[in-house]
Amino acid sequence: MRKMRVARFSILILALIALALPVSSFQSPSVIPSKGKILYPIKADYVIYKAGDLYYANFSETNEICFSGYNAAVVIKNAIGALSGNGGTILIKKGTYLITDRIYLPSNVWIFGEGADLTILKTGANIGTFRNKNYGTTGDRNISIGFMTLDGNAPTMQASAIMLREVNYVTITNIKIRNFYWDAIQVNLELHTSPSTPSQYLSVLDSVFDNNGRCGGKNASDTVAFHAVENFVVRNCTLTNGGSRLLLIGEHPATGLKSKNGLIQDVCLDGVAGHDALLIGEKSENITVESTFMRNANEAGSLVMASTKYIYFRNSEFSNNGFQGLLMSNSSHSSITNSVAFNNGRRNASLGRGFDIVGGTDINLSGTKAFNNTSNGFMLRSNPDFELSKATLELCVGQYNGQNGVEISKEPNDVGYVTVTLGRFNINSDYGILLNYPHHCTITYNNLTYNIVGSLYPSGTDHIIKSNIGYP
Repeated sequence: MRKMRVARFSILILALIALALPVSSFQSPSVIPSKGKILYPIKADYVIYKAGDLYYANFSETNEICFSGYNAAVVIKNAIGALSGNGGTILIKKGTYLITDRIYLPSNVWIFGEGADLTILKTGANIGTFRNKNYGTTGDRNISIGFMTLDGNAPTMQASAIMLREVNYVTITNIKIRNFYWDAIQVNLELHTSPSTPSQYLSVLDSVFDNNGRCGGKNASDTVAFHAVENFVVRNCTLTNGGSRLLLIGEHPATGLKSKNGLIQDVCLDGVAGHDALLIGEKSENITVESTFMRNANEAGSLVMASTKYIYFRNSEFSNNGFQGLLMSNSSHSSITNSVAFNNGRRNASLGRGFDIVGGTDINLSGTKAFNNTSNGFMLRSNPDFELSKATLELCVGQYNGQNGVEISKEPNDVGYVTVTLGRFNINSDYGILLNYPHHCTITYNNLTYNIVGSLYPSGTDHIIKSNIGYP
């Protein structure tokens, strides 16, 4: 009787486990990360593996060897070509595969390894690893790449890892991309074949990118570059040791198609030799950057270019960058909240501002901190091209900065309607708050004590200044 109860209990547990596993169509297998491995409730259509010097592709249904040869890329491409018109799934078993031909992915194809540290595709020619099949023509949709390492073998091979154009519903997940001479991921970039429509619904998840875009020491390429991409997510990724920029979101340089509706979340951007860790390009809109580190860039931690709108930074860090922590130029209806900028300006002390806001309209900084930057903690200014109107600093902290806690400056266009309230701007080398001829500023309820030159320098017109501790 006891044995029967144990057996029934075991059957019940197995049934519950089976019910917990998601059920998918054959071109959308359930991919469940578990200590670097993948569980497939449904078998892949073809399984690629290596035995000795030969590569094989088995048809999973019958375990029949359908393709074999000494060229890994050709075997993989033959397996992809043998899938039905509805697509299918390719599984590449653990091992190191030398890729000497580019692999083209049509719509509805999912290609996975057995883990980023187990399945390694190493470039053996001046070509990239993957490109969507209809690159430059009709485009493709529903493509997934994951659970493998792509190694560019730089500086020997001049290649990009993944090149996409006019694609929709693409997922890149649990992947490592390293040592590529050009970009790790490039979307809609090539100028001689300009896209007519933006790419949409791209996701880059749980992945690591290292030492890409170095271009033989010239640092001319970006690690991940999205041009004209809508509705995208970059989440839980680490990008390090980049060339030009680690992550670029922008318009297509030839067509002007813009990027919009994106989320960058839980991302670490650390170390770039050329320019900025993150670039949000002209005309981009509705981009949220949340819980993200932007540090150790040669220039700015993040550069937000002109004519952007609805750009939101939340709970993020800008640190140890060569110039500014964040440089935002002529953006509108944008915000930086609950974020911190420190130790910026290691290459140029005069540009070492925590948050540098140049022109724009309706900019909100709330709960944001800037300390130990070589220049100003917060700089709000115009320039010859852009005015700055309506900005709010509320509950902000600017301390231990090389110049002022906050500077609001007309340079030379108008700056006005800036509110600084309930802040703490102390122990800075110059002033707590410096007003350099703006107009209609409201400076209230701030702690301005222990600054070396003075608490507040109040030039300009039509200000409301009251109830500040330490002033006059």
